[in-house]
Amino acid sequence: MGPVPLWARLVAVLVAAVTVPVLALTVAGVVVSLASIQAGLHRTTSFDVGAAPRLEVDVRFGAVLIEPGRDGRVVVDDRREASGVTRAGAAAGLDQTSVAISRDGDLVTVIQDRQPIRPTAISRESTITVQVPVHTDLDVSAVGSLHVSGVDGTVRLRNSGSAELHDVVLRGASTLDVPVGLLVMTNVTIAGSTSVTKQLGGFRFEGSLAPGGSSLSVDGGANDVTIALPHPTDARAAVASQVGDLNADPVWHFTPEDSRAPRRWTADLGPDPKGTVTVTTSIGDIDFTVR
Repeated sequence: MGPVPLWARLVAVLVAAVTVPVLALTVAGVVVSLASIQAGLHRTTSFDVGAAPRLEVDVRFGAVLIEPGRDGRVVVDDRREASGVTRAGAAAGLDQTSVAISRDGDLVTVIQDRQPIRPTAISRESTITVQVPVHTDLDVSAVGSLHVSGVDGTVRLRNSGSAELHDVVLRGASTLDVPVGLLVMTNVTIAGSTSVTKQLGGFRFEGSLAPGGSSLSVDGGANDVTIALPHPTDARAAVASQVGDLNADPVWHFTPEDSRAPRRWTADLGPDPKGTVTVTTSIGDIDFTVR
């Protein structure tokens, strides 16, 4: 058997240089995982409320789910898990996501501790599920995953992360500020004035406007925006983009108003419209489709 070629020796050295650190990290991860201690907490808190319930949520970590429940009652389900190299470390991880729940009349407040993760904890998870009467006003500030379904009321939402609204009726002056992350609204009815503010992450709306003067205003930032409405809809649409384009179903009959930046288009989405749909983007495209 002849001598090993130089290129083969070089390849072997490179493979070893890459494989050894990766193997060491893998082994270290397995050792930490095997050595970690798990801790968990599950707490359910219920409050009786009157005919005009309100929910205020301020959560800085984990997932938040707001769902329809029984009339006259708000139920908060708090689930947390954490791991640490010691039992005390795992317990400290749970404490770092502790939740304070209180009631003042018809107002239920859920506030999560804002402590950062500490070296004593390896990981932590939190899921807060709140069941509310269908007719409930919401004031939610969250960081992470947010899902709201089956609620009918005024909603004020501030979320840095992904957010989804499903089967929701937005009344009054509702505001949704989701600067970063995808915002998806499915089967949502606007019955009042709703404003949406985005910067990065994309926005999709599939729903309807209650007739008689409802309005939807979307500042899409540097994102693509998709709007799907039934035809006809009682609204006049005004769309503008600094750089992006409008891709509209021909049934809407959009008319270009200005070919210079920002480019503008308008359309009556129904006869004698009383409501409004306004969409602006900086560099994102706008899709206007039929639901």
